[in-house]
Amino acid sequence: MAIQVNGTTVIDDSRNLSNVGGLKTVGGTSILGSGNIATGGSTTHYAVGTYLLAQHDGDNGTYIQPGSTTAGSKLRAAVVCGGAISTSPSGTWSGMGYCERYSNIGSTGRTTLFVRIS
Repeated sequence: MAIQVNGTTVIDDSRNLSNVGGLKTVGGTSILGSGNIATGGSTTHYAVGTYLLAQHDGDNGTYIQPGSTTAGSKLRAAVVCGGAISTSPSGTWSGMGYCERYSNIGSTGRTTLFVRIS
């Protein structure tokens, strides 16, 4: 079954796009041709676009607000049961939640979700 807009076939019976003047790319990626448009982010550990539950190991009184960025060297992957892994990821990460570090708990920061942006 073809799809028509104002009497003009824009998708034919073989599911091919046709007679569409201005719609040829989405975000700079061609939508014409063969193949599928890939979706979803990377699942490679610490890759750009991945998420990390982490503790911020900044200076006393450092607050991580949603949308604020921090160096991966200031993060330690959080252990869900408590504590953190001592290694830090590389890159720049954006806080997806609120993270406050209190000086009375030593080097242990509060845990929140981060996404790697570069």
